[in-house]
Amino acid sequence: GLRIVVDCAHGAAYKSTPCVLRELGAEVIVHGNQPDGKNINKDCGSMNPAVMRQKIWEHRADLGIAHDGDADRVLLCDEKGELIDGDDIMAIAGLDLLAQGKLAKRTLVNTVMSNAGLDLAIREAGRIPVQRNTFYEPVRVWNSAATEADPESPSRKSNILDDNLATA
Repeated sequence: GLRIVVDCAHGAAYKSTPCVLRELGAEVIVHGNQPDGKNINKDCGSMNPAVMRQKIWEHRADLGIAHDGDADRVLLCDEKGELIDGDDIMAIAGLDLLAQGKLAKRTLVNTVMSNAGLDLAIREAGRIPVQRNTFYEPVRVWNSAATEADPESPSRKSNILDDNLATA
């Protein structure tokens, strides 16, 4: 199994992420898993990824995962301490799903806040980036990579990246 550093930001994911990763066979080094109601995001989590990056080096880990306090954001980190942000995650997952032929309409749904490099990578791969003004604006694109759940979707068949544990 992988050796994974998880920084839970003393928040919502402090039990679920380490538990799931252990069940999947990972060796998990946990930080930020002592919530007291006042220390959420304090000097840890995706708001302060330096802690995760340091622990990657200390423990010679393969991967780092940092949530924010309410676990609606995630940053990843490779074994060298290089950060992998949301647009990077979208590009990696989207291009992989495209290669597997699992994206209807060859479409990636993101927001206008996404990096222009993400759109370029998607276009170069022959896919169509679709931008929305907000994450909550409905988009009728099923079986496409998206960063939030489509409120119009009748099922969860789509490749939605709105769950940070699933994304990690």
